[in-house]
Amino acid sequence: MAEQGNRLLIGVVALAGLILTALVLGVTLLWDDEAIVTGEESKRWMRLRLAGAVLDGPEEDAFHFDPEQAPLTLPEISGALHAAAADPSVTGLLLHLDRPSLGLAQTQELRAGLTALTAAGKECVVWSKTYENVSWYLASPCTEITMHPGGVPFVVGLSMSTTYFAGTLDKLGLTADYLRVGEYKSAVESYTRDAPSDEAQEMYTALLDSLQGTFVDDLAATGRWTSEEVLALLEDPPVTPEAAVERGLIDALTYSDELNERFEDVDTVPLRAYLDEVRADWKRSPSVAIVHVGGTIIDGRSQGGGFGGTSAGDRTVVERLRDLEDDDDIAAVVIRVDSPGGSALASDVIWRAVGELKAVKPVVASMGGMAASGGYYVAMATDHIVADPSTLTGSIGVFGGKVALSGLFEKVGLTTWSVQGAPLAGINSSVEPFSERERAKLQERMDNFYASFVQKAAEGRGMSFDALDAVARGRVWTGAMAVEHGLVDELGGIEDAVRVAGQLAGVDDPGRRFVPAPLDLFEWLELMTEPSDAQARATLQAVLGERGSDLLAHSRALQTALEQDGFVAALPLHVAIR
Repeated sequence: MAEQGNRLLIGVVALAGLILTALVLGVTLLWDDEAIVTGEESKRWMRLRLAGAVLDGPEEDAFHFDPEQAPLTLPEISGALHAAAADPSVTGLLLHLDRPSLGLAQTQELRAGLTALTAAGKECVVWSKTYENVSWYLASPCTEITMHPGGVPFVVGLSMSTTYFAGTLDKLGLTADYLRVGEYKSAVESYTRDAPSDEAQEMYTALLDSLQGTFVDDLAATGRWTSEEVLALLEDPPVTPEAAVERGLIDALTYSDELNERFEDVDTVPLRAYLDEVRADWKRSPSVAIVHVGGTIIDGRSQGGGFGGTSAGDRTVVERLRDLEDDDDIAAVVIRVDSPGGSALASDVIWRAVGELKAVKPVVASMGGMAASGGYYVAMATDHIVADPSTLTGSIGVFGGKVALSGLFEKVGLTTWSVQGAPLAGINSSVEPFSERERAKLQERMDNFYASFVQKAAEGRGMSFDALDAVARGRVWTGAMAVEHGLVDELGGIEDAVRVAGQLAGVDDPGRRFVPAPLDLFEWLELMTEPSDAQARATLQAVLGERGSDLLAHSRALQTALEQDGFVAALPLHVAIR
């Protein structure tokens, strides 16, 4: 009772602090400047500032005094841009890029919204201090691309890299003992090799060729440049502001305050405020529910970005899907997957729940930046799969194993002793590598799961086992490649997935409901009394940097899955695309 009282007290104190903070700071708008809303709303411009990471979906276990002030998610921004394209009261968009952290697939979804705006005859003026590959790619549909006069353009084309730890493990005396099914299942190579295998090199090269091809084709499709002109810019990129203007990379150089002065007499509204109108329209019934499955797939409850990293727990996701089965206001469901996979068994649990929901109402998968391995697994039971061209998907395969500590123990003078009551009783020992008999038994288990994975995928895609197996084997595909190989039905973003879901349900213009919804006060207070590792996560980020702590958190989640299940269905962990 005393412990419960202390936990409740912590929650109440935290709540009081948040209330005080809200009273002091007030409401923070997305745009730095004070919002200007004057005159009639019949003609207005929207303002949008993109800075830092953009969430792919609602935050897990998040609470906000005003849910409307929660961080804007990619589906919300994309939805607002498409709504504005069809709204006669919106004249254009003033877009401020403040070093946003976006993946290629995320960028493509936002680009689709900007393209819809300009295709509808509306203006889009974009400003940034500097441009690199992704920010320039995002800005390319706009009618006017501007940059700080002292900015540095650095559009040099895409690259791909991956990290290998075998040498480090050897120095520490650690033995990476991993098995896999599929010669392209390269996740294990990060621990067992110091360079990619021939199969991995083939896969990575094909991925980069696909991504670069989409990059060039999309830029040429704007009509600003031909493919040859884009390739010439990448071959010999301008690196000074003046050269960027002269060679057509951007249109003009201007300071942000000078650009703002141009809009002093223009009626403007922050996109967040415009989104309030759009959200009100989305509340109509019948609706399409958008269920977010993001992060590492794990057994149990979903987690919201603590020391274990953002994760999708099978128990949480299944509960949400079953709630939607009996909800008469929901005509169809979109499963938004942004996950590299994780626990193979948890993925199977979610797959079954998706299939049960599909028997009641239409279910469409929308693939974000990643929907690979276990992420593909949870999507393959749906009626229809939509992926961005740069989505990383497929990776149909499994791996399993452990890092044996005996070499490290020997280095530090540590010894262990154990006795087994059966030949395989020590298979999960963290000290010794697998014996040949243990390795054979684990491989048998993984082969069986892989065969089941391929069979279920083949049934979902209407393919034979052999045809599906030919494009499985652990190989990762881009969305553009996956369409060609039958793993995905069409290319597009969340807007396209909602459209398809509405069509399958026979609803022309459905409303929307995002799942999970922000927590109410009492739900959040209950959560606050639970042990939190947020401080540990913050400390890790300070020491390792965001990428390093993310990799450690993801590795921790996968290690938990390996300990629970013996094997996982996950994407290679350490691939970076820039």
